[in-house]
Amino acid sequence: MSQVRDLARRYWFDVLVAALAIVAMLEVVLGRGSPGAPQTTLWFSIPAIAVLVLAIFARRRFPFAGPAVYWLLGAGISVVDPLLIPYADALFPVGMADAFLLGNLRDVRRAALGLAVVVAGAVTIVYNIPGHSASEFVFVPLEFAISWVAGFAVREPRRRSHVRPRPSWSGTRPRGSRWPRSEPGSRVSCTTSSPTPSA
Repeated sequence: MSQVRDLARRYWFDVLVAALAIVAMLEVVLGRGSPGAPQTTLWFSIPAIAVLVLAIFARRRFPFAGPAVYWLLGAGISVVDPLLIPYADALFPVGMADAFLLGNLRDVRRAALGLAVVVAGAVTIVYNIPGHSASEFVFVPLEFAISWVAGFAVREPRRRSHVRPRPSWSGTRPRGSRWPRSEPGSRVSCTTSSPTPSA
């Protein structure tokens, strides 16, 4: 029971993202031919959504590159099919969660670069939508930026180690000596000889 609880605690986010990705695919399949639906074939739309979401799953190995690639792929997909990502409403919370992950990075510089990636990707996606309004061009990227700010606000700062390095020897030095005191059984030994009285 404890193992199931640990797995649920560790992978709940991945399960949620996978569920949203499946919902997005169903939206594209069931809405085929409706107004505002993607113009490309399902052979492109479904794998594109899958590859887009897979980038988030790589965050454990690549904390910055994984979430950042999501927005780069999203911008590229919007060039090929401008309606695919906006039509799949389930991808919106996925994008919000991805922006949160980038803001939650411990490295401030990478987090700031992540904000630039989020805003640039969102602007590109909205710009490619036919007939987009000026308010959408401003407020949609702003919503993702707010999600980034939320992740940045609750992030844990990167800890620096202040542990002093240990010396290469563990003995104590006698006063006035520059050499470590030899330990019993060690190979290093220091011998002193007393001067012999001269006749």
